[in-house]
Amino acid sequence: MSNSVRANASASTRATIYHLCTGVSSCFALAPGESLLIEELGDLTIPGIEQIEVKAYKDPLTDQHLNFWNTLFNWCLGGVDVSSYARLILRTTQQFGTTSRLSAWNSLNIDQRIELLLILYEESKNRFDDSGASPSKSTVLKLQEKLLAKEVLPSLRTIVARTLIESECPNLSELAQQIMDGRMHEIPTSRRAALLNALIGFVCKPRLEGSLSWSISYEEFSEECGILYAQFNRETRQFPIHAIDPSLEPGVQQGSASDLFVNKIEDIEHFAEIPFAIRDFQNALKTIGMEFRDYTSGGTYYLQYRDAVEQRFNRSYRIALSGAHSLSSIASQDFYDTTLCSQPPTFSGYSDSPDWFRNGVLHILMNDGSKTLKWKLERLP
Repeated sequence: MSNSVRANASASTRATIYHLCTGVSSCFALAPGESLLIEELGDLTIPGIEQIEVKAYKDPLTDQHLNFWNTLFNWCLGGVDVSSYARLILRTTQQFGTTSRLSAWNSLNIDQRIELLLILYEESKNRFDDSGASPSKSTVLKLQEKLLAKEVLPSLRTIVARTLIESECPNLSELAQQIMDGRMHEIPTSRRAALLNALIGFVCKPRLEGSLSWSISYEEFSEECGILYAQFNRETRQFPIHAIDPSLEPGVQQGSASDLFVNKIEDIEHFAEIPFAIRDFQNALKTIGMEFRDYTSGGTYYLQYRDAVEQRFNRSYRIALSGAHSLSSIASQDFYDTTLCSQPPTFSGYSDSPDWFRNGVLHILMNDGSKTLKWKLERLP
């Protein structure tokens, strides 16, 4: 097998994968009730809304590029009924050529677009007429002759009015990275590529079963995502530590000495623990702010974790209080130490739940004036 044959096969395979990866991206953009129709791996269609022609090229999109003219021809004279689509999109990795007048396409009205097509056709004809020696017509010129024939112009106007060019779209590796970074926040970084491969497999499954065209609904894709995300997100991640401030040494107190949680430690005269408590308190606050935002599933997991920490504390307090032979500061200090050295609850999505974070969450709860949590062991009157 020649190198050129292998190169062509590789390019074809990459183009197929690019189409499927674009299909995954388009599925993520579906709204409830919508479906993505996939035909022959090259066309992506949301019925009644848009049809997308996906192209991956390295060379610039010039005025006479086959990619543009062939796409326009297929929509107008290719035997495909596009009358129900509000948008016809040429989505290409190409950037416009430096002198390409097509770069203004999306901002032109219908008459201006038709006028531009006629100008480009005339230029193509003139180059052919001036070439001499009876050369064969280029593929682009042949397409232009058919598209701009008088009897075709009414149909062409309808197509042109709906046509948009999306240039400089991400290439395969960039698109894959965009999907992984933008849609897989809750998945361990090391497993995102495998999840994307699984979604690509889901998108192309009907093709593997022999169908020439198929559709994937928002509901089907959402269900598959739910299954795969649960599979790839099983207690495998290392708890985030990049939010920890290394400058917060145990001997440095940074503006929290008067906080309520510190006062509660002072109440049991456990002064040596205060610097450690401030460190854990501040690092937990930073980690929560950076990792567990309210509008993500991580935010929900944090609330579940915080509630588990509080419930465990309340039980431990009752047990310590009922078993205490004395209510001295020493007994409360022992309760404090035992609690902070106990096993933290599980944090959903992570393989561990470090002591420093659990302890910081406890201090955050202690700092909440609306709660009655305290370290001092004392019985109600």
